[in-house]
Amino acid sequence: MKNFLVIIILVVAIWFVYNKIMENQPKKESNAFTNYTDNLKKSEDKAKAVENTANLTVIKQAISSYKNTEGKYPASLNDLVAKNYIDHIPYADFSYDPNTGEVSIK
Repeated sequence: MKNFLVIIILVVAIWFVYNKIMENQPKKESNAFTNYTDNLKKSEDKAKAVENTANLTVIKQAISSYKNTEGKYPASLNDLVAKNYIDHIPYADFSYDPNTGEVSIK
């Protein structure tokens, strides 16, 4: 009987300590609005990545066409616009090396 009482007291004490610990943990609000905005942000990030990949492909193709026609890589990406290889430089933070023709998104 004493052992049973000791076990009950220990279980209650552990439960009490656990609840106190969990009480002090920051609570993350999870509601429909938060979930919606989180998913919207993820979708926006994915769309931006797809857009950047497509823009990078267009720039690379224009550089390749420029090289084949002009016999050298453009000195800058703006040369692609000046010589009508593309209409405009898409908005992205491109890194371009005119010595190798390599272009990437920073």
